[in-house]
Amino acid sequence: MAWCEAPVAIESAPGPRELLGRNRRTVLLQWCMLAPLFGLAVGVAGWLGVELFDGHLWGIRLYWNLPAGLRFGLLTAFGAGLGAALSLSAWGQWTVFARLWLPLTGRLPRAAMDFLEDAHRRGVLRQVGAVYQFRHARLQQHFARPQYVARPPTSPAGESFQRRG
Repeated sequence: MAWCEAPVAIESAPGPRELLGRNRRTVLLQWCMLAPLFGLAVGVAGWLGVELFDGHLWGIRLYWNLPAGLRFGLLTAFGAGLGAALSLSAWGQWTVFARLWLPLTGRLPRAAMDFLEDAHRRGVLRQVGAVYQFRHARLQQHFARPQYVARPPTSPAGESFQRRG
């Protein structure tokens, strides 16, 4: 697995899009290599657990055969691999936050990378190696402040009634 994660010099990477693409390929390669081994280990450990308890646990009959063990191992490997890929890698965090969460909450456009590249072309962001940075510290401070949504003033219930005529 260490071979798959050979460090990439961020300064020499062509750009953020290419760096995320490389990280995505690495994550998928690791998942394809590790998931079958993890699934097999879970399946064998489950079978050993059932045998250790002689097929009964607190009065409940445990049923374990090869198809059930393979299915359980496969689903566990898929879920664990997906969770690890989305939470422990740069590509996964980009996918969850910049591609899903922030656009759904209206804080970032759906095409986030296109938005960042456009901001770079317009001079708002600068590219340092394979990352974008705000060009001006005051701009970064402005966007780092918590956003307060101004609500229209509410009037007491009696004042909202208007007389006609």
